[in-house]
Amino acid sequence: MNLKSFKKYLHDELKDLYSIEELDSLFFIIINYYLEISKIAYIQNPQKLLNKSIIKKIFSKIKLLKENMPIQYVIGEVVHKKLKFYLNNNVLIPRPETMCCTLLKGFHCDETIEAVVEVIKALAIYDK
Repeated sequence: MNLKSFKKYLHDELKDLYSIEELDSLFFIIINYYLEISKIAYIQNPQKLLNKSIIKKIFSKIKLLKENMPIQYVIGEVVHKKLKFYLNNNVLIPRPETMCCTLLKGFHCDETIEAVVEVIKALAIYDK
């Protein structure tokens, strides 16, 4: 299977759950994360062949997406406010609305998040 046929497979498998734009976004997230292939690299070489072990791994991830699991949980991480957070299904996906509501109630959201980011950076406990 090559990248182009994988993209078609992903679209066919998930077309009832996501729009075309969302499917394209999911495709590029998956190939970037699991194959380290950028959108530009895909455009330059959509016929690039995938090895069988990676195909098997990616197909298992598509199965999770079919079960309505968010892509952030599927890949196990998300970047928010320039910080990488590792996730599992016991953790809320960091988003502006969840960060504001769950971390520090009663403070101005943007200022609070920026302050927390600065503290984390200063402590050097984030993934560079």
